[in-house]
Amino acid sequence: MASALPTSLSVTTELTGPAVHETAAGASPTIRSVVLCATPGAGEDVVARVFEACGLGTPRPWLDVRRVAPALLARWELTELDEYLAALQGQRTTAGGIFGLVLHWHDLRRVHRQVAGLRQPTAQRMLDIVEILAPQPVFVRVRRADRSAHVDALQALEQDDDAAPDRSASELARVRARIDATEIVWTQWFDAIGVKPRAVVYEDVVADATVVRDLAGDIVRALADA
Repeated sequence: MASALPTSLSVTTELTGPAVHETAAGASPTIRSVVLCATPGAGEDVVARVFEACGLGTPRPWLDVRRVAPALLARWELTELDEYLAALQGQRTTAGGIFGLVLHWHDLRRVHRQVAGLRQPTAQRMLDIVEILAPQPVFVRVRRADRSAHVDALQALEQDDDAAPDRSASELARVRARIDATEIVWTQWFDAIGVKPRAVVYEDVVADATVVRDLAGDIVRALADA
């Protein structure tokens, strides 16, 4: 089984121009994307399932090299990043042409290093990469209001074994600092690219899933205008 994303993006993959999803009927609607941007542990997996139930793609962290990408790479027997992206868009796009992605900043940085090497990861370059991964994106920012619960969730995600988590003050401070730093990066990036993402709070979704259903109408209109 592969242990990481493929290491190259071929020059045949353009930074501009729509990706196409071939439907069973032979039609070729342009792919439009819903991108849930989150710091790991923000409850984005739960939010993604509600988005899926609303018909907004099947958002998952497809670039997660620990839990998601390796299994798909092995299943599809792929070795190149552009092949993986094409397969994702082909296999995980709805019949209506909506592709969903849960995006974590560290995964985006990893892809940037693989396709751009040592070039500076400018805000525009990062956006170019996102638009390859998820064409014509509508961005949704997912946050968790309960910081203590977020720390617990992220710590559990980082843990590789069944050992009891380290609850020392220094470790909890490290996890909190990672959350804070990542949230700042998301804010700075959206400001730099001039995008105001839709906003979803995990606790609001858990309390009343119609929060997402109400937002879904706005997103569908935005996708239609993309």
